Amino acid sequence: MDFNKIFKYSWDLFVRDIVPLLVGGLIASILTVVSLGILAGPLYGGLTKMVIKRVRDKKAPEIGDIFSAMDQFIILFITTLVLVLLIGLGLFLCIVPGVLLATIWMYVLVYIVDKRVSMGEAMSRSKALVSQVGFGMHLVMVIVCGVILGILGMTYIGGFVAGTFIIVIICVMYFLSNNEEYLLVDKPSAGVFEVKVQNNIRSEVEFSIHQSDKHKNVDMSPVVASPPVQTQADREASERKSVVLLCLNCGKKATQGSFCVECGAPLKVVCPNCSKELVSTARFCPACGSKLV
Repeated sequence: MDFNKIFKYSWDLFVRDIVPLLVGGLIASILTVVSLGILAGPLYGGLTKMVIKRVRDKKAPEIGDIFSAMDQFIILFITTLVLVLLIGLGLFLCIVPGVLLATIWMYVLVYIVDKRVSMGEAMSRSKALVSQVGFGMHLVMVIVCGVILGILGMTYIGGFVAGTFIIVIICVMYFLSNNEEYLLVDKPSAGVFEVKVQNNIRSEVEFSIHQSDKHKNVDMSPVVASPPVQTQADREASERKSVVLLCLNCGKKATQGSFCVECGAPLKVVCPNCSKELVSTARFCPACGSKLV
């Protein structure tokens, strides 16, 4: 376990329900003194149950929950009496035995309240859990909690505040040791989750509509190639007219060769527009001015 996590989760739980926890702790401390310790077990069992209710059921505890463990009055009374006697005796004799017993039996009351087991089974489970997770770490936490209680316990108000906070710490360590840290992590409420889901769905729908509109606006008509740009040279070439070869004997027109294919007479070059005989190197007709190739 991480010490930072222990104190972070403990402080968050303590502050979140500080009013019912402090009022409940005050009631427990007053009635414990008034009853000469008889009600200590059931009342502090109820305080433990308030923390478990917040963590496991996600329900805010109420001040009246301090009496919620009265149905386990006998087992909580006997267990608290046995723990106080044995741990107190160990502290009186040599301090160290009492600290060791307080360490291995740290979760006894929590097991009784949460799992509703017998005192013997709760002691056995607590010892096994402490050994499994790490005795040294639990020993350090017992010493730290003892120091906190010793300093704040010098005043009555500080004593019940420290006692309440230590119960919260023990409950947090209980959940962490049992691999139930996920219960300590805050989760968004259903309303917030639903709003987020609705926003996500709305965004997806808007995106789909936008994509659909984009596809609708696409021009699917066949692409028609634009005519090539006509250059000055192309325009001049189109304006030119090819020369025509004309037979001097029979008047037969030809496109190539030097002699007529009909009568064999020599061919002459004439203007295709006005049939004026031309010089072979002429570019314009001297009679009509037509541009020649």
